[in-house]
Amino acid sequence: MSIRVKNNIYWVGKIDWELRKFHGDEYSTHRGSTYNSYLIKEEKSAIFDTVWAPFAEEYVRNLSLEIELNKIDYVIAPHAEIDHSGALPLLMSHIPDTPIYCTKNGIRSLKGHYHKEVNVKLFNLAKTDKNDVITEIFKSKAILMGSPTINRGILVSVAGILEEIKGLQFKNKKAAAFGCYGWSGESAKIISENLISAGFELADDGVKVMWNPDNENVSKCLEYGKLFAGKVRT
Repeated sequence: MSIRVKNNIYWVGKIDWELRKFHGDEYSTHRGSTYNSYLIKEEKSAIFDTVWAPFAEEYVRNLSLEIELNKIDYVIAPHAEIDHSGALPLLMSHIPDTPIYCTKNGIRSLKGHYHKEVNVKLFNLAKTDKNDVITEIFKSKAILMGSPTINRGILVSVAGILEEIKGLQFKNKKAAAFGCYGWSGESAKIISENLISAGFELADDGVKVMWNPDNENVSKCLEYGKLFAGKVRT
């Protein structure tokens, strides 16, 4: 849906009637909200802002009805928060050579949001239905799987999933292992070997720490997660 604002300026945003909270739970919006994006058609055509990420596909689809995407000359990003720029990655995947204009701070903010942003789902394999987990593995680009070392081996729940997926022989998926240990520390190696057997490409050797991770090791794992995310995107 588009609304002509004036002359050659069109609103091409999204009305979100169901939104009740934003900025976490800090603010209330009892009557929903709008994500305002504008299309300007002149000698050159430009898009100002996009919409929140959950509506990205709808936004790009509707925008393509208003203008051929490859005829967009400029994308203007005056605001980098994801309710303004959430559809930007999907839009740019269709028009990768189109320049984005923003401030120097905008560049930093956009990189902060999207250079490090990865959709992550977390599962406790001892408590989650294995079929649900395997379904998510099929849908994923990459997985991280971990276990503490138990009797020179791994948790039964982790071993069970690895056995289930071994015969599926996945293609074009990356993976790595993580774990903690007290003495021998074989878990990450065992998981890595099983992931290779299931068809995964190992991104690296994974990460392991001793005992229950302290603050230093938690920071180490967080940094590793960022590195792994970067490898997934390449």
